[in-house]
Amino acid sequence: MNNIGIEEAYNLCRSLKDTNNVYGISNVDSHLTKNSEWGAVAYLSYSKYGRNGTDVAHNNISLNNSTNSLYAVTGYAKSAESDAVVTTTLPEVTNGTKEGAWKTTQGQTASSTGNVYGVYDLNGGSWEWTAGYFDKEEEQVEQEENTEEENNLTGESSKYKTKYEEITTSSLANINTTKGEAIWELNTNSIAETNTWNDSKFSFVNDSKQFSIRGGDWHENSNSGIFAFDSSDGTGTNTVSFRAVLIVE
Repeated sequence: MNNIGIEEAYNLCRSLKDTNNVYGISNVDSHLTKNSEWGAVAYLSYSKYGRNGTDVAHNNISLNNSTNSLYAVTGYAKSAESDAVVTTTLPEVTNGTKEGAWKTTQGQTASSTGNVYGVYDLNGGSWEWTAGYFDKEEEQVEQEENTEEENNLTGESSKYKTKYEEITTSSLANINTTKGEAIWELNTNSIAETNTWNDSKFSFVNDSKQFSIRGGDWHENSNSGIFAFDSSDGTGTNTVSFRAVLIVE
């Protein structure tokens, strides 16, 4: 699901815990993926329990070749790192006839474990909203007036969201707050707008782009990866999606 802004994605993920939710899920606590959770999956994927030092394959599939309506397709993997974006059609996706689908040997190279039981779309597909943000001063004021803090991605850090300080060349120490999230440990130059492990993109949240996104999308190629981190102003686009985390209660 894309073309959805960060706040709507956050609220949709939280609503999955509600009675009579659209998926019929019960007895769960649900929320938008936090950067600590993305980091945990990324580390396990890169470890000997997952891909053993190899990034998961890039998902470079898009649904059509119209500039105004490119959409990611879940669970695919490119055959070679140098492959360009591949377009497909809805019948090919529905019928499973497009090369690189998740059930195939090639498709499973995009899984965090290298088989069908892993997590897909960590590299490419679409960027994914994560519940991390830089809280502007004026939004902090608005938050103080809002009695339903749980349903807004601003304010102070909580169980479901993480507030960061802005990173600038004069305040690099702030990035230390991201330890354990596959952000601080992997940033080779410790400044914004540079690369992280595997030359994936790294751009930390800031005053103009408050919200965090992870993983890259179908057309980024070398900028994508399980360690890719970028910032956004929170507006919904066709290159950003999201996933919910469900905790069984």
